This record gives sequence, structure tokens and C-alpha cells, in this order.
Amino acid sequence: MKGLRRHILVAVDFHETSLTALDQIIHLANFVRGHIVLLHVIETGYFLPEGFRLNRKQLDKLRVEVTGKLESLANRYAEHEDIDITTRVEEGKVFEKVIEVSRDIKARTIVIGKNAKDSKHSDTLGSNAYKILNHSSIPVVCYVRK
Repeated sequence: MKGLRRHILVAVDFHETSLTALDQIIHLANFVRGHIVLLHVIETGYFLPEGFRLNRKQLDKLRVEVTGKLESLANRYAEHEDIDITTRVEEGKVFEKVIEVSRDIKARTIVIGKNAKDSKHSDTLGSNAYKILNHSSIPVVCYVRK
């Protein structure tokens, strides 16, 4: 049965939209007997001055914190739903890692939440969502909350 599982990659940044997207996709995963992989990408692709970059020790500490939050989130859903959920934390550029992990796990679908950081641009996609939609070879569900 494991070979028949439909992997659904859910990119989680812990903002309200990505958590709401996860809430919504749980129903689909139950229906198709899907396996959800929660992914958080620690963004390391910025061109920041040396004093603003995280060093290896800080990145490792952040990875531990994020892993704990993701596992807690997965356990909360696993307790209430008959669903298989695993977690994964990566470092790099968000859109590149989402595409890379989707290929690695042979995902059938990518789920992302669009953050409306600026209310006057709430109808436009952010750069990561736009790049994921344009570079993915599989369906992408982009949850937008207004």
C-alpha cells in the first residue's frame, strides 16, 4: 500500500494562510488516502551584510525549534485525523527547496499559502508562490485568504 500513497507536500511558514491551507488539505488527504509532508524552509538565500546573517550555531538552533513546531503541528492533526503526516526542514531559497523536495518525495500536489503582507497588493502572488507555480511540473494549490 505504501507505493500507492499520494504524497502531498504542504509548505508551512506558520503564518495564518499556510496553517489554514493545511486545515483545508487535510480533508483531501483523507479522501485520497494521501500522505502529507509538512515542509518548512529556513530562508538562507538573502544577500545580507555579515552582521545580519545567521551563523551555523544559530541556524542549528532555529532548525531544532522549527522541527519541534512542525512535529507538534503534525501530532495535533494525527491525533484527530486518520492521516499519515511527516515533517521536513530544509535550508535555502524557499521556491527552490519546495520544488526540490516535491521531486524528491514524488509528490502529487504542492500546497502553499499566499501571505498578503501588503493589503494594496493582496491580489498578487508573492515571489515564492509565483516561482513555485511557474517551476512546478505537478499541480500547485495556492490558498489565498483575504
